[in-house]
Parts: sequence; structure tokens; C-alpha cells
Amino acid sequence: MDSSTDTLIKLAQDTGSRVIYRFSPTLSMLSESSKASFKGSTSPLADYCAKCLTTLKKDTAAVMFDYSAFALYGIQGLLALSFSSKMAVDLGYYVIIDGCFGGEGVVNMCRSFFDADTDTSGLSIYADAVTISPYCAAEDIKALARFCREDDAAIFICAKDKKTNDPDSIEEVKLDSGMKLCEAAADDAGAFGELYVGEFGYSVLGFVTVPSESGPSMRSLDRWGLALVKATVADIEDDRTYAFFYPGEGEGEFIAVTDRDIAETLGQINGRFNVDDAAGLFREIVGKVEAKRGAAQVISNSSRGAGLSNK
Repeated sequence: MDSSTDTLIKLAQDTGSRVIYRFSPTLSMLSESSKASFKGSTSPLADYCAKCLTTLKKDTAAVMFDYSAFALYGIQGLLALSFSSKMAVDLGYYVIIDGCFGGEGVVNMCRSFFDADTDTSGLSIYADAVTISPYCAAEDIKALARFCREDDAAIFICAKDKKTNDPDSIEEVKLDSGMKLCEAAADDAGAFGELYVGEFGYSVLGFVTVPSESGPSMRSLDRWGLALVKATVADIEDDRTYAFFYPGEGEGEFIAVTDRDIAETLGQINGRFNVDDAAGLFREIVGKVEAKRGAAQVISNSSRGAGLSNK
């Protein structure tokens, strides 16, 4: 039986891309005329997202929406997110809502995205997958994993969002077990997701990270989950960015690059952002990532006789 992660991997194989375009727009990226019209309209954010979704369709299997970036602009921002998530579904994208949701209502919050009606014109935000806090109760994570397996959805536990090994960082704090907190989050993803694995061998419960020295240890702790790596444009040249791909198959990892970072790289952050320029840079990034995946596969395949395996 296919799972949500099977769907994502199939789409990635069809597009030849493991890079995700992450929407985290700021009004400073938009033109002055767009910003002036925003007060009573959803059009600046919605129009921007619509053009990106249309332009990038052949270049990525999935899109990721930073929930907080849209919520910052109140109901207009959420309406723009609602419109954009539904359009993404219609265009055939796999949709991830990045909110690091947690607390007592995390199950209901996630289900509100998974169960959203994509045919209504009202405020409903759809997702195939949602990111959640590592501080969620174990029973809630188990309940979400069961729901995701039954209803073709997925969740990603936010394990690490800072590129630092500073022992004072909350993510680097060591537990009594000797494991770092970020590693414990990946361990939870592996432990809770092991029973809900799809045809491609990946569970409906993965984890979110950034390129870091902890990569190999985090991957070893969660052999079943997809790793969603938030990378900057500069990180594409960093070998640590690719530590979560399984050798020999080039699967197990997706890399998310944010529109705001693309805009800053292009020098287009102050009202000069151009979607076509952004799409061009995004395609370059996809090409570099695929080259890295291909090189890893060649190296690993040549070593298979030595007993290397993926999982």
C-alpha cells in the first residue's frame, strides 16, 4: 500500500528533483505598487505565489509554505496561503506546511490541514505533510503517525534549525542518555515511524534539520524517515548538506531552499524580486544537487562489493 512518502518520492523521480521551493515571502520582496494594494487585498502574496507555482512546475515535486510568514499579515496572509495551497494541489505539487506546531492541540491542528477541502473558496489550508515541534507528547506523535498512514499524509519533526555546535544551544543540550536534543528528535521520528513504512521503505514520520556536523549520527538514529534539510543557496556547495542521502540510491533526503534567501542571493530583496530570475537560480540549484546525488551513487555502487548497503 502506497503512503504519502511514496507519493513524494514518485513525484521527485518524475521531476528529477529533490529540491523543494520554500515560500517565506516578505513584503520587502514585492514592488511598492504591490505593497500599497495589500491593505485590502490578498493579491500581492497570492499573485506572487501563483506565478512561482506556475513557473516552477517542472522543476520541483513539492513546495513548502512557512506558515508564520503568511500569518504575519493576518487574515489576508492566511487567505493568500489558503489560495496558494489549493493551487499547488491543483497543479500536482506535494504540499508541506512548515509551522513547527505543538502543544495540546497538535493533533487537531495537523488534521485541519490534512482534511482541508480544496474545492471550497473559504479559508482552508491544505497540506500533504506538516512540521511539528519535537516537544509534542509521545501519544500525540503516535496518534499522528497512525492517522498519516491511514489517511495518506506525513509529518516531520523539527530536530535542528541552527547551524551551530554551541553546547549552550537548546538543540545541542545533552540528555541523561548522552544524546543531544536534536538527535533525540530524530530518534523519536525513527522509533514512532518504524511501523508506518511505505513501499519505498520510508515512514510517514520524518525529521527537519539543517546541514550540520550531527548529520551522520542523526541519520543513523532514523533509518526510516525522510530528512528534510533546510539549506541556503551557499549550503548547496557544502558536503554536509547531503549527509542524509542513502549511498547508492540517492534517496532519503529532500532539500528546501527559501525564496527569501534566493532573493537576497540575487540582490533583489528590496522591491526588485523577479520570479523568472528566482526560477533560473532554483534550476541551477536543482542541477547541482542532482550532480551531487549522482556522484554519491557512482562512488557507492563501485563499493558495493565491499558490503555497503543503504539501510
